[in-house]
Amino acid sequence: MRRRLQDEGGFTLVELMVTMLLVGIIGSATLAVTTSALRSQRFAIGQRVAMDDSRTAVDRMLKEVRGARRVYDDSTGTRLHVWVDADVDNVQDPSEQVVYEIVPSGGSARLQRSTAADAAGGIPPRTVVFNVGPTSPGFAYTPVPSPTTSTRLVAIELRTAQTGAADAPTVSVSTNVRLRNVE
Repeated sequence: MRRRLQDEGGFTLVELMVTMLLVGIIGSATLAVTTSALRSQRFAIGQRVAMDDSRTAVDRMLKEVRGARRVYDDSTGTRLHVWVDADVDNVQDPSEQVVYEIVPSGGSARLQRSTAADAAGGIPPRTVVFNVGPTSPGFAYTPVPSPTTSTRLVAIELRTAQTGAADAPTVSVSTNVRLRNVE
């Protein structure tokens, strides 16, 4: 009987405990690395989405503002009011008076676009981009002196944050636009 027990292979309790400890340590390390990688991926995707939203908004504004005939005096750092002569008839129609405005919304803000025709018809402003940073500089309208023309420059800077990431850094997109058709 004694000989039979010696011939049987097996593991001692100590060997099993050491093995379980090592598997636990390796499993914990794998879980920590995987969790960190997923968190980084979510952060990167959120930043990319915020950057894409900002670029899309600024590109849309850029196209309209570049062709603007006039920047109205009620334009501020958070409101840009321009006349875009879309039908090239040199008449200011309500549908051609475009307003981009950064409007506070909860802890952040959103960029909205509207026209005078929308306001007169009771149509609410359209949101161009959400999660604009509350400290976003927005717009700066600067007359640029020129010896030949009355060129105007509009500086646009938009800072957006990731959705649902309060501690995430903001993404900033900025550009300067020269108005081509200023009166």
